[in-house]
Amino acid sequence: MLWYVCFIISSAIIAVTIPMFIYHRTVKKAGSTSVIRIVFIGFFFALLFLLFPIQCDRYGEGFLEALKGILMSINRTMRSFALTDIDFLSDKNTVPGELFRAYSLLLMSLCFVCPFLSLGYILSLFSKVRASVKYALHYRKDLFVFSQLNEESIALAEDIVKNRPKAGIVFCEVNDPVRNKNNAFVERAGKLNANCIDRDILSMNFNVHSKSSKIYFYTIKDDEQVNTNEALELIEKYKRRPGTRLYLFSTLLESKLLLSNSDNGFVRVRRIDKAQTFINRFLYDDGQILFEHALPPESGESERRINVLLLGLGKCGNEMLRALCWYCQMEGYRLRVDAVDIGRAAEDRLRAECSELLSDDHNGVRVEGESYYDIRFHSGIDVRSVAFSDLIKSLDDITFAFIALGRDNDNVEACVNLRMLFERSGSKADIYAVLRNNDKKRAVSGIHNFKGQEYLVNSIGDISSVFTEKEIMHSEIEEEALRLHMEWGEEEAFWRFEYNHRSSIARAIHRKARKSCGLFIDPDEERSPERLNALSMLEHKRWNAFMRSEGYIYSGSTDPGSRNDLGKLHNDLVSYNLLAEEVKRKDDEISIS
Repeated sequence: MLWYVCFIISSAIIAVTIPMFIYHRTVKKAGSTSVIRIVFIGFFFALLFLLFPIQCDRYGEGFLEALKGILMSINRTMRSFALTDIDFLSDKNTVPGELFRAYSLLLMSLCFVCPFLSLGYILSLFSKVRASVKYALHYRKDLFVFSQLNEESIALAEDIVKNRPKAGIVFCEVNDPVRNKNNAFVERAGKLNANCIDRDILSMNFNVHSKSSKIYFYTIKDDEQVNTNEALELIEKYKRRPGTRLYLFSTLLESKLLLSNSDNGFVRVRRIDKAQTFINRFLYDDGQILFEHALPPESGESERRINVLLLGLGKCGNEMLRALCWYCQMEGYRLRVDAVDIGRAAEDRLRAECSELLSDDHNGVRVEGESYYDIRFHSGIDVRSVAFSDLIKSLDDITFAFIALGRDNDNVEACVNLRMLFERSGSKADIYAVLRNNDKKRAVSGIHNFKGQEYLVNSIGDISSVFTEKEIMHSEIEEEALRLHMEWGEEEAFWRFEYNHRSSIARAIHRKARKSCGLFIDPDEERSPERLNALSMLEHKRWNAFMRSEGYIYSGSTDPGSRNDLGKLHNDLVSYNLLAEEVKRKDDEISIS
C-alpha cells in the first residue's frame, strides 16, 4: 500500500510543479533563479517520496525504523542531486510487480533530471555573485538603473556610456542572462560592462550606494501603468537620498497627476513622453522648413500658406497636430492641416480633449488678435484606398506631409505611395515619417527607384535619436525652457508641474522659430511701439493656440477670479484687443525675452 501512496503523491507533485514552472516562466516572466528554485523543490520532494518506500523496505517496520527510512531517503535524495548515487532499485525490495515498470521509470527519470537542476542552480548562484561583485565595483560611480533591458533602455545606456565611460549601468529583470548569453540585448549590455540582474528594480536596495554619487532611475517598461507604479514606490523609497533622479516613461494622465502631487523629497522626477520628445526636437531643430517651403500668398492675400497633410491620429499624429496649431502662429503665414485617419474615434477624442481648439468659433475663423488655423478632418479613409488617392488629387497644394500610422512598415509604404501621388500632381512637398527602427531609418535614407529618382523621404522618432542622454536628460530645449521659466517662477515648479514644463518648452521652441523668421527684437534694439505691439499680439496668438491645444477654454469673463485650472478655464483666452493693459505689457516682456 505504501508503494502506491508514495507513487501517487510523487506523480501529483510533478503534475503541479511543471505547470507552475510554465506559468512563472511565460506569464510572470520570473528570473532564472526563481524558476529553477520552483522545479528544484518540486522534484526534490517527488524523489523523496519515491525513495521512502525503498528505505522503509530496507529497515523494516517500527517507529525507529521509519525514522531511519525518512533520514536515509533525504540523504539519498540529496546524493542523487549530486550524481553520486542513483542505483536504488538494484537493492532487494518488495515493490509490487504491476507497479515496478512505472515506478522505476519515474524514479530513473527524476534521477536523470535532478543533477542538471543542481548544475543550473549553481550557475544561477554564480551569476548572482558576479552581479554582486560588479555592483561593488560600481560603488562610487554614478549609477544608471533601468527597470528592464529592452531596445530603448539599451540604446539610452549605450549613449550614456559613450558620454560617461565610467558610468555604472544596471539592468533589472534580465531573465536568465546565462541561458540568453547570445541574446542581442544581453550581448550589448555585456559590452557596456553592465550589471544584469533578474530581480525587479524595487527589490534592490540602492540606499547603500555611495552618497557622494548620483543615482538615475529609469522606469522604462512597455507597460506604462507598471512604470507609474514603480516610479511612485521608488520615490517613497529614495526620497531622503540626495542626488537621486527619476525618469518615468509614461503618457498616462494618471502618472502626470500622481507625480505632481506626490512628496518627492530629494528625488527630482521627470516624466518622458516619447512622442512629445521627438516632435519637440523636430520643431526646434528643423521646424523652420514649414515656413521656408510655404507657398506664396493667393491672389488678394498677404500671408504665405503652410498646408500640412497629416496621416494617422495616434499618439504621434495627435501630438503633431496640437503642436502645429501654436507653432505656426507666425506673422505673414497661415496654417491649414488636413488630418487623415482610418477610424473616427481619434477625431472624436481630439474634439473632446480640445473642444475650443476645434470649435466652429475658432477653427478656420479669422478674428483680429486671435490665433488662426484651419484643421480639416478626413476620418474613415484608408491610405491604401481610392478615396485617399482622390483626396490627394483635390489637395494639390500640400507643402508638408507627416506620416504616423503606427507601424514602421505601414509608414514606409505610405511614404512611397504618397510620393507617387505627389509626383502626379507636381507637388514637391516634404515628407516626414515616424520610423522607430534604426535599420529602417537608414534604409529609407536616400532611397530611389530603378531610374535613380529619389523618394525624398525623411524620418524622425528613431530609437537611436530619441533615446540619448542629450534628449532625455540634458535637452537643450529643456535648458532654454527652464531659463525662460525662471524669469517668473521657481525651478522646483518647472520640474514638478507638467503645465509649467510644457508651456515653457512651447515658448522656447516658438522663440527660436520667430528668430529664424526675422520676427525677433533683442532687448537692446530700438523698437517702435507699433512693432512691439505686433510682436506682443503674435505672442498672445501663440499662447491662445497652445492653451487650447492643452484643453483650456475661455472662462466666460476677463476677470482673473474666473480662472479655474482644475476645470481648464482661463480668463485671458480672448483676442488680444480684449486683454487688460497689464496683460498686454506682460506679452511685451515675453515677446522680447
